[in-house]
Amino acid sequence: MDMAATDKWVFARSAFARSLQDFPAGEAAIALLYGLAAVAVGRFTRAMDGVALLGPADALAAAALLRLSRPSWPRALLLLFAAAGLAEALCGAHGLAAAIGGATTRVLDVALMAGAVRRVGRYDFPRVSLTQASTATLLFAVLAPGLAAVAGGLVDRLVGSNVSFRTDLQLGWSSASLGACLIAAPILMSSDVAWRRLLRPRFLALNLLLLVGYVVGVYLAMRFMTLPFVLIGMAMMIAAYPLGGFGTAVLSSACGLTMVALWFAGIRPASLLAAQSVTSLAGFPVIGLFTMLLPPIAVGIGTDERREIARALRASERRFRDSIEHSPIGMLIVDLDGVWTYANAALQKMLGYTEEELRAMPFGGPSDPQDRGDSVDRRRRLLHGEFTSYEVERRFRHKDGHWVWTHSAVSLVRDEDGGPRHLVVQIESIEDRRHAEAKFAEERQRLKVTLSKIADAVVTTDSQTRITYLNDSAAALMGINADYAVNRRLDEVIHLTDAATGRRAPNLLARCLIHGKTYQRETPALLHRPDGSVMHIVDVISPVIDGDGIVAGTVVLFRDASSDVARSKDLHFRATHDPLTGLANRTLFTERLRETFTQSAHLSTPAVLIAIDLDRFKAVNDSGGHAAGDAVLRRVADVLRTHVRTADTVARLGGDEFAMILPNCPMEAAVTIAGDLARELNPLAADWDGSRYEIGASLGIASRRDDMRDATDWLATADEACYIAKRDGRGRVSVAGPTIYAEGAERTLASAIAATHR
Repeated sequence: MDMAATDKWVFARSAFARSLQDFPAGEAAIALLYGLAAVAVGRFTRAMDGVALLGPADALAAAALLRLSRPSWPRALLLLFAAAGLAEALCGAHGLAAAIGGATTRVLDVALMAGAVRRVGRYDFPRVSLTQASTATLLFAVLAPGLAAVAGGLVDRLVGSNVSFRTDLQLGWSSASLGACLIAAPILMSSDVAWRRLLRPRFLALNLLLLVGYVVGVYLAMRFMTLPFVLIGMAMMIAAYPLGGFGTAVLSSACGLTMVALWFAGIRPASLLAAQSVTSLAGFPVIGLFTMLLPPIAVGIGTDERREIARALRASERRFRDSIEHSPIGMLIVDLDGVWTYANAALQKMLGYTEEELRAMPFGGPSDPQDRGDSVDRRRRLLHGEFTSYEVERRFRHKDGHWVWTHSAVSLVRDEDGGPRHLVVQIESIEDRRHAEAKFAEERQRLKVTLSKIADAVVTTDSQTRITYLNDSAAALMGINADYAVNRRLDEVIHLTDAATGRRAPNLLARCLIHGKTYQRETPALLHRPDGSVMHIVDVISPVIDGDGIVAGTVVLFRDASSDVARSKDLHFRATHDPLTGLANRTLFTERLRETFTQSAHLSTPAVLIAIDLDRFKAVNDSGGHAAGDAVLRRVADVLRTHVRTADTVARLGGDEFAMILPNCPMEAAVTIAGDLARELNPLAADWDGSRYEIGASLGIASRRDDMRDATDWLATADEACYIAKRDGRGRVSVAGPTIYAEGAERTLASAIAATHR
């Protein structure tokens, strides 16, 4: 098979599958059933009455369509039209026009029956109420068949029927109404549950016997009674109580069909014998049949409703009793005399008494006698309608003697006339809750005592940052009164600034509330206290999460970090300063030199470096020892400090070498400073241990120039200038010029150097 043929086969198979899926199986089955019923009924009535009456088949199709869950009305009516046309032809319709006209009338009858019921109300077949059944009967069995009969009579006039319009109308309405009355009710009320109940083995024989008895009774009534409808109807109403709606509908259909068959067989009540043909339907008492069949069905439906209500009531009572009996909460029913008439298992277990023991107790049961007076007053007000219920905490004595604290909710139950009937009390033990509350209060007190004694400051806030608690350490740290702080916002009480910038410190509390995380301040902040003092503190803020995962508040721990800051400053000072003189050491000097060089180069500002080397210092160490030398070094440091600005840096580079960094300082000013230092240091006397020691100093000055590569070149230039000053006789000042920097051998002195020499 080639590819094209394969594609055609696949397409055809898919189309066939789609057609099967779209095939209206339910509508087709109804149309087939309708056609068979229409042919059977039409041929029978034509044989007996001379006219083919398809009304019963119309009622059958309409009822079946109503029971179909989601019928396709266009397809259903089209299929019914085809089946009706075929049935009309098979039942003796004269010509194609007559068959089409009859089929149109039949489809209209079905559409009116089913459509009227669908449009007027929403029916949940097979469950229908008595009101719904009455409305459906009026539409389905009276109005719709009447309208269809009028339409059928008009159609017969058009196709040339020889039957009179009145007879045509009477026969059409009678046949359709009979069909609706005899066939529709069992179909609309049918269900699996109804059939199983009707055919239940223990009732099957009785139901069959009842059916046979009623059929025989109908025959006897039709044969020998003048007015059999009343007697048959009353007998069926008696059977409607045990049979219910569906069973009565089946019985009514059987009796009605029997009556119709007897009528066509010529067996009629004597009061209804007429001059027309014995087998004619024109004189059949349709209204009498309605009055005989419909009231029993209504009684059966009403019986079903009462049974359903009774079952629902029993189920509700059973659920109510089970819910009370198995409730984990104690349930109590108290009569108007205060006697405990019912107590569920939970209440019996709670108090240790049996239900009989509680019922035998006097008014109030095992309650506290002191509570009974209040209970009597509340009960009186409840009975007088001042309120419908109340709740109270009260205690009951357990059978073993201890008291049980409970939460009781009391409500009044009234009867149909509004009179008080009894009290319903829900009793829940709160012993665990009271123990938990007591334990919680104890833990809370213990926690408060603990927090009040610890050294760290502890503050708790709610989710709105309002202070809920602070311990004594926190009040002392912040310099405030605890009563003043409670219920105030934390930022109203505590003012923190950044120690380095002076700006407001980062708000860790807000971050904690937003993100639900713990935050710790990395560097100490300054706390500004009400008395104007400041101190360094660090804080840790942790969230308090409730059961729903929401931040309900925070816990803030403050710690005085002043000693830490002082210790840190001391360590930093020790790491960057000479321990003997207190001047900057080589480490800090190198850092400051690099910073000054970079700043001067970027901003094109002048900067000067002065290198200082002591003269004759070795002789002091040799003659007076290191202690004398240390005294001389400290004396030198004091002299150097007096000639510098705050921005300047004075450093001891090691041994007898010193240096001064003068940022933003012109050379003329630096030469003046160097001259003043030279005069004070040459000579410089220091007394130690009864001896006097003198030293001198040589100074080298170097300004920062653009041809210097870095701070190392700058320092080398100053050292070279100092070396030249020592070489030329000591106690001198030497200013480094470009020649010195370039060649490192010659010197160029500024015009002011001579004034600095001794």
